[in-house]
Amino acid sequence: AADVNADASPAGKGDGKHHQQPEPAMAAGAMAAGATARFKAWWAKASKIDRSTVAALGGAALLSYGFVSNVFYISSLLLATYSTVNTLGVSPLASKAAMQSFGATYFGLWVIQNFLRPARMALSVAISPQTDKLVEVFRRFVPGNKKPLAFGLTVVCVNIFGTFAYMFGGFFLIQALTGVPLELDSLKGLLTAARAARTGPA
Repeated sequence: AADVNADASPAGKGDGKHHQQPEPAMAAGAMAAGATARFKAWWAKASKIDRSTVAALGGAALLSYGFVSNVFYISSLLLATYSTVNTLGVSPLASKAAMQSFGATYFGLWVIQNFLRPARMALSVAISPQTDKLVEVFRRFVPGNKKPLAFGLTVVCVNIFGTFAYMFGGFFLIQALTGVPLELDSLKGLLTAARAARTGPA
């Protein structure tokens, strides 16, 4: 009888361990659920931010919003161009079929941009303190250290020159990666096509 009990005892312990929920899996599930809940709460809060909210935060927030919007817009333009050139081997400005492919790709990216609008707004608000610090840096170089002049200089340097530098740098990188000339002398046509694509593929 003693031998039977000795054999049965380890088996019983083994069965108990077999039915236990693995603790690492439970912890991972709890972490994932917590992260999802925090993301939903953040998204709901970010969705309430609109242009009027950004404007109420001051010039730095508006400047940040313009910068973020330009980055998203130019990134979509570059991605659509690269996708078309990499797939068809020709610039959208040199082929009607390539231009149609560009328009369809850009429209898809534009839809994604609209979906991410709350994130764009939240990002604009988040970086506005850093933007204000940048304005203060430019303030050292304007007559009388006047903040309105520094703000205007920041807009010109960051939102205008910065945007064009990013765009043309991206185009030249696409040409270097694909070996396909983009015919940038007709760049206006590409920008016009991108603007038209926002209404959807023809």
